[in-house]
Amino acid sequence: MTPETPAPLPAPDPQDLFDREIRPLLDRLERQRTGTRAAIVLLVFAVIGGTVLTLVKLPFLLKTVKHGGKLYGSLTFAIFSVPFVLFRRRRKRFFVALVLAACRHADLTYAPGGCLGRRRLRQLFSDLKPHSARAEDGITGVRRGLAFWFNEVELHKFAGPLKGTVRIFRGWLLCIDLPHPGVPPLSCTLTLGARGGEPVLTPLSGAAAEAEQRFPPEMRVLAARLATLAGARDVRLATDGLHFILAIDTGRDLFEGIAALDERLTPALFARFLEELDTLTRVVDALAAALQAQIAAPSPQPAASLDPAITVSALNVP
Repeated sequence: MTPETPAPLPAPDPQDLFDREIRPLLDRLERQRTGTRAAIVLLVFAVIGGTVLTLVKLPFLLKTVKHGGKLYGSLTFAIFSVPFVLFRRRRKRFFVALVLAACRHADLTYAPGGCLGRRRLRQLFSDLKPHSARAEDGITGVRRGLAFWFNEVELHKFAGPLKGTVRIFRGWLLCIDLPHPGVPPLSCTLTLGARGGEPVLTPLSGAAAEAEQRFPPEMRVLAARLATLAGARDVRLATDGLHFILAIDTGRDLFEGIAALDERLTPALFARFLEELDTLTRVVDALAAALQAQIAAPSPQPAASLDPAITVSALNVP
């Protein structure tokens, strides 16, 4: 039985939600972080003191330390760094889950990786010739029976011996399972025009007529809505036979200020995150409906939009 998409609840006031739910959580996590730092400092001094005392009592170990100093140093670094990295990942997973629940999106979960591996990411962006690609922090859930992933993606390219490796893409990647996998791969870009003009669809692979059919106007409207929210003018639309894929080069972190160890989450950042999350869920819900409609009818039927009053021209940026 196809799971039902949760009915949207009234949008909470960001400032009130921040003061009532998020600020106490931040204070509690800050106290935990302070206690963890103190424990690590004490552990470092204990290990150093124990090592010095052992060498004084057993001087023959000095020869072993001289020959295996690098090994001992690597092991010591691993002993302290690995737990810290694991703690950071666990903390982000825990905090993002609480934030999603507070934002009334408890059906979404934190996803440390995306639906596409590194090889498939490089294939998706083959026109950019990336040297490396990775998908990391994101969220995942189910809308209208279709699983989706929304992750950060970074691409790097080798620019020569002087410049080394440079970043060529940093942004959002949305993947939605196709209702019936097996369609031929297709990739194109959607460029937002000036206000009053329609977005321009340019195929990167495949014919223009096929791109127009596979990515009908209602999908382009939704893609343009998400691009406008991200402050971008270009969107990459693609299918790999298994997923509908939407990529936007935003140049920033998906969870900016969320669960970072070196900065505090501010009400302004939280309000923006709340707006983006709410828009994302509505866009994914409408895209899933459009994908289902393509299967249900020979020709694509208009899917549910974010707002009946929204038109393509209204979503374009100046």
